[in-house]
Amino acid sequence: MRGASPGGSARPGEAPAYTGWDVIIVRDGRIAALYVFLDETSDEFRRSSAPTQG
Repeated sequence: MRGASPGGSARPGEAPAYTGWDVIIVRDGRIAALYVFLDETSDEFRRSSAPTQG
């Protein structure tokens, strides 16, 4: 079984800090894999994909 769910995170009345999709693959009634895809327009995506300094 596979499922996909759009999502995001925000306080009530504020724009989401991030948006994206969660994809879950279930085998034998248990989660076999969970994939999280962040939209490129989200602040969280930009933070996580920024080059590291050092």
